[in-house]
Formats: sequence, C-alpha cells, structure tokens
Amino acid sequence: MKVGVALSNHPDTRRAAKEVTQAALEQAGLERAGWALCFFSMAHLPRADTLRETILAETGCTAFSGCSAHGLVGGMREVEEEPGVVLLVADSPAWEVHSALLSADGDGMELLLPGEEHSGGEKLLLAMPDAYRVDARGLLSRISAEYPGVPVYGAGSTDDGTTGIALQLGMEGVRSNSVAALSLSGPLEVTVGITQSCQPVGDPHFVTAFHDNVIEELDGRPAIHVLIEQGKALELDNFQQ
Repeated sequence: MKVGVALSNHPDTRRAAKEVTQAALEQAGLERAGWALCFFSMAHLPRADTLRETILAETGCTAFSGCSAHGLVGGMREVEEEPGVVLLVADSPAWEVHSALLSADGDGMELLLPGEEHSGGEKLLLAMPDAYRVDARGLLSRISAEYPGVPVYGAGSTDDGTTGIALQLGMEGVRSNSVAALSLSGPLEVTVGITQSCQPVGDPHFVTAFHDNVIEELDGRPAIHVLIEQGKALELDNFQQ
C-alpha cells in the first residue's frame, strides 16, 4: 500500500485543492490514487463543489469521501480558525475500497459492504455523518445490527458553529443531511479506539446560558461559581489555570 497525506492553508479553494493533491501524491510516490479522504475548514464551505471536482480530477481516484470540519490534523500540523484542506491519497491493490454518500438514516450501506457475509475483522467502515442533522447513535445501532462485527471509525461533519451547515463529499457530489462513508475490505488488522483530550471535573451539568463559545451558566447558576465549588471539593491547586 502507498499512502500520502498533505495539508494546505491557502485561502483560494481551487489552489488549495491542487496544492494538497500534488503534495499528497508526491509523498505517496503516485501519479494517480485509488482512493482518497478529504477534510476541509469553514473557509472552503462555499466552494466545496470546486474542492471536490479539483481533487477528483487531480487524483483520478475511484473511491472518495470527506466532509467539512472545524479543526484539521494532517502533515504533522493542526489547523483551527483558518483556511485548511487536508487530503489522504492511497493506492492499495490488495484491498477492495468503496465509497458512498448515504442518506441520514444510513440507507445505501449495501453499496459499501456488498455480499452476504459481513462479520469478521477484515472489513472497516469509515463514517462521517452530518453532526447537525444525523442521529449518530441511531446510525451506529443500525450498522451494528445489520453488519455485526464490522468495526466503525469516524467523526461528525460540522462547521465552526456559526452557520449550522455541514457538508459531506463523495463521488456522487456534495450534500448535507447525509453520511460520507468509505469501506475497506481485505487483509486488514483493525483496532478502533477513542482517546479524550479533556478530563471530567465533578458531576455533569446542563449549560443554561452561553455567549459564543463561553459558558455563562450551569444549571441556572454562574458557571464560575460551580467551577469553584467543584474545584475546592477536588482540591484543585490553581484555579486561574
């Protein structure tokens, strides 16, 4: 298998798509790719169709999936609050790769996992549902029931929280209220896990007031008061930090 990953911060969507595609193909040592994954920031949301068309033309891939996101990680970098496109290109002749834009309820899954036998550790499903409009728990329950034993990995497709619009990409086009998905079948050894970047402090609370990304109230009380109470109970040393 040959794989290349690249990230572009260029604000022009078409140029960013060309830059990231050329860099990823070069890293992989490929002239054309068999399949690709793409994630892009809010800045490229208005021209998502241009992004998709350019990447498909430059890579020549036959399976393609991706979505909008607030934060991006790729090429040993992390991007937030600025334009960004990250692309993974791959060529893996030993694997069978399919992509599809599924409806919000997961209809069309048979396009990704064809055949009668779906159990076992030699299949992997990547799923990026619209975080605003798709019931992710219901989607996972359906996949688990209809395709037992198939590991699922993915994330919610979103924006930066200002528009309420998330876009999903596929060979079929650009959509919202859908699930961008890609499946891998072949000689795979798969481990799927979740790591948390935050640690819970005390008991859960309801956010009852906020402004932009600042929490103002928890359970109808000033949030700072709740934090101080729980911090004292947990003997936190540095409240400013």
